[in-house]
Amino acid sequence: MSHLSPVPNDPESLRAWLADRSPEERAELARNLLDAAAPQVAFEPFHNREIDVPPPLDEPLLLALKVTLRRTKPAVWRRIEIPSDLTLDRLHAVLQRAMGWADSHLHRFALEDAPRASYFVADFDLEEGDEGTPETGVRLDQVLRRPGDRLLYTYDFGDGWDHLLVVESATPLPDPRPAPRCTDGRLACPPEDCGGAHAYEELAAWLRARAPEVPPPPPFESTEDAYAWVRDWDPDDFDVEEADRAVRAEYAVATRLDALHPEVRGLFDRVQPCGEVADWIAALPTEPPNVEDLERGTWFWQVMLETLGNAAPLTSAGWLKPSVVTALNDALGRPDRYSQGNREQNCRPVARLRDAAQALGIYRKRRDMLELTTRGLTMTDAPSTWRVVSERMPIGKGAAREASWLALLGLAAGAHRDEIERVVADQLDIRGWRLGDGSSIEPRDAMQLMRDTVTALFGPADTYFSAAHPTWVRALAADLVAGHPIPSR
Repeated sequence: MSHLSPVPNDPESLRAWLADRSPEERAELARNLLDAAAPQVAFEPFHNREIDVPPPLDEPLLLALKVTLRRTKPAVWRRIEIPSDLTLDRLHAVLQRAMGWADSHLHRFALEDAPRASYFVADFDLEEGDEGTPETGVRLDQVLRRPGDRLLYTYDFGDGWDHLLVVESATPLPDPRPAPRCTDGRLACPPEDCGGAHAYEELAAWLRARAPEVPPPPPFESTEDAYAWVRDWDPDDFDVEEADRAVRAEYAVATRLDALHPEVRGLFDRVQPCGEVADWIAALPTEPPNVEDLERGTWFWQVMLETLGNAAPLTSAGWLKPSVVTALNDALGRPDRYSQGNREQNCRPVARLRDAAQALGIYRKRRDMLELTTRGLTMTDAPSTWRVVSERMPIGKGAAREASWLALLGLAAGAHRDEIERVVADQLDIRGWRLGDGSSIEPRDAMQLMRDTVTALFGPADTYFSAAHPTWVRALAADLVAGHPIPSR
């Protein structure tokens, strides 16, 4: 505008002034006026900066936190107790279980409630090249120490589930050290991927109304469509005991999984333990089996060794001879009461024990004899017998081996056989195992897959099918999954 004459201020003079201007001058004036009126905003790219946090406390605290899911009315909330020396990534896992989320989306912790506030970076952020303070290196007592301290936690950036964590109390950490807990709460966690707080409120209000004539909220096209999607979700359903169990199980898995047998840990590389499996890991005995446990769990092997000796004759068809079967069946206390006990093909306890002995490398078939192996010769007492047995447990490959490891976890936790078979079948299905015809594995199929391992652990009397398993079963199963040292005499 510098080469134009001054622009008049009053309307009449301005109209006359514009009439004397050329079209080019009027266009230039308009452009200059628009440029002058435009806000001068400097856009700078966001840079996530390091967050300055104090050093951890010398003495950890027990923090009581109230966790409120923001923008929910009535508010969805939980109360948790958690040791302050846990890191933020462990807090994330506790929050997921206490709230009821599925941990299927990204998350983020921040100290400030502002769009461009710096945040603690998770492992995924680091993989994407983000900079900042890693959450894995920050303890709770570096950000939460005193009543009233606040922390923000966001889960699922699409739906934007923002949680406000507020310290209600901070007390010295008691001895023995407690695990994280969920002690109170209200309302069910919203369904994953439901669209955020507003969509959740509409869906919850529709379900609470229970009015079939009222159409469901978007994006559902019909009542049937909505109920099929929410399934059995009830917005008012919250069970504090169930939430606490989930929190405790998650913590047990996080702290105990690394101590289990490498093959057991490998089972959960792709499928994280949850539900009953997480409960089993949480309930594993921490003490190794004692000598009494070993004696009660290996007596039938000693009976077999004493009865068959270094070699036992076989028939031309490869079965143990009737006289040998009778002697072994009698020595075992006649576990098969439904046959004469003199034909191996009809005496299942003897046949199964013989199969397990060969699978464990205790006996081997050679010509017309069943011979004791070098490994079998070392089975001189209960500890040495269990050592030989445990070295090749569980029995089987592929689906049978996975089923057996999972079953041993359940047995070590004291689970009933019905629960074990159901959970093992479900776990094999999740892992993609199928029967030969392509159908899913049922509980009865799971039992057949782990049959040899069950026989090697329980013996030939089928006590696995009893109402309650003997206490020594837990100890020996835990020894297999956790690798406890075998006590000496």
